[in-house]
Amino acid sequence: MSAALEANNKVAQAVKVETDEIRGGSEEQVRGIAEISKSISQMSHVTQGTAAQAEQSASAATELCPQSEALKRIVESLGAMVGGG
Repeated sequence: MSAALEANNKVAQAVKVETDEIRGGSEEQVRGIAEISKSISQMSHVTQGTAAQAEQSASAATELCPQSEALKRIVESLGAMVGGG
């Protein structure tokens, strides 16, 4: 009977070792997933900032277009005056 209990104890210890290894691996995976999640969140934040900057640049370009056309007309008028026309 003692041999059977000893064998059972060895099996239980082996199962515990395996279970501890699995737990350790799972904890490492949780940490890895948390780091990936944090990175994705940071990338999302940067992407949103870039999109906002692109929108502002497009808005500024839209505002500058009529101003550049007006400046072009002024330069043409000045050129005509200087050129004698």
